[in-house]
Amino acid sequence: MDSIIKTRLEKKQIEQFVKSCLPKQEIQEITEIPDGNICSVYVIQTSNRQSIASEAPIFSEHRSKMVLKVGMTADVDCLRYEKGLFPTEYKVYQLLQDQGIPIPHILKADLSGSIIPAGCLLMEFVEGTAWNKISRELERNERAQLMNGLGKCFAQISRIKGDYFGYLKDGAQHRFQTHGESFSHMIEDILADGMERGIGLPCREIETMLYKQSSLLDEIKEPRLVDFDLWAGNVFVKKQKGQAEIAGIIDFGHCFYGDAYAAFAAAVHLFEDVEKESDFIRGYECVSGETFSFTSHDRIRLDWYRLYLTLLCAVETYRYEKNLAEKVRASQLRKVERLLQKLQSVW
Repeated sequence: MDSIIKTRLEKKQIEQFVKSCLPKQEIQEITEIPDGNICSVYVIQTSNRQSIASEAPIFSEHRSKMVLKVGMTADVDCLRYEKGLFPTEYKVYQLLQDQGIPIPHILKADLSGSIIPAGCLLMEFVEGTAWNKISRELERNERAQLMNGLGKCFAQISRIKGDYFGYLKDGAQHRFQTHGESFSHMIEDILADGMERGIGLPCREIETMLYKQSSLLDEIKEPRLVDFDLWAGNVFVKKQKGQAEIAGIIDFGHCFYGDAYAAFAAAVHLFEDVEKESDFIRGYECVSGETFSFTSHDRIRLDWYRLYLTLLCAVETYRYEKNLAEKVRASQLRKVERLLQKLQSVW
């Protein structure tokens, strides 16, 4: 997706960075991936199909492709939660290594901007097809296999515990002792971003309901890692002879420590209602070792997380092309109203 906040690189910059990591590699082709609206992503094809692993033993196989992901520069007009977000992705990749989750290995991380004027990650290329691009082709048994594997991945991520609630950023101002404080701060930030950009959000109504229902948020006592961007576009699938498996999960910049169930709200185009996904639940229980169940308060909190995601989607349209921005914004604002009415009806 075209976005005014992406850091676009010249071919020479990419070549210079790759050479600093893998001196023996000759770049054959560089292709920009248009998906996403925060980071620029480039697929790099090298001419030597056998030597990446010899130069980078961390790679699990001999590969001829790599991915370069580039964050925003410091002067970009981004949303409050996005400031300093890129280092979060690297932190989460480190946390998830050796956790049984199919993620790409990081070859090189440069968060200083010493070579490229923004943070960047050079990593393995994930083979497979994004779930959202293949979902209509999945047979029933293939989807069942994938949902079971997905449940295991969700549970494995949520097993990681934090020492605080909030986004994985440095600084006491980003870390909270309670889930209620942390989530309220998230909501307040996105509402402030919306107001600054002239997006008509029902701020007063949201703040009133948040105050009334804050006790529900504080029922979450243990901070768990939440991947708030684990949607179908970030899950890559492999199919072969009637079998399907998750080849890789990418993009961890939107992670925070909070309610483990919050991740379900962001699972767009994977499922609508996780409680109806029996294969997912079996996979989740297999890893968590606990019975998967929802209380009425869990369901209310889940609507709050859906509301937060919808607010993010509505406000980030400020950086889209005008016609697309108007269309997406109108759709998201209608969802905001519906979710707010639902929250008001249960309290």
